Amino acid sequence: APLTISPPLARQSLIDAINKADLYTVILILAHRKLSNEDINSSLLHLAASQGNVTILQLLLWVKTYIFMFKNQFSKF
Repeated sequence: APLTISPPLARQSLIDAINKADLYTVILILAHRKLSNEDINSSLLHLAASQGNVTILQLLLWVKTYIFMFKNQFSKF
């Protein structure tokens, strides 16, 4: 599905989706890679954890790890 959220609004939209436990929107934002590794910081992780939303927390961790690994792989060249 297309994502109509601009990159500057993606982080706030992700926060709103986490607060609503809107898994569909969280996955949509993460799948379209509208966020950088810095955008998925500890505050988003803490927000998901404080709500006990293990699914969203795991998704955030996977995406953050993927971005970190991808960035480091190509920084060697």
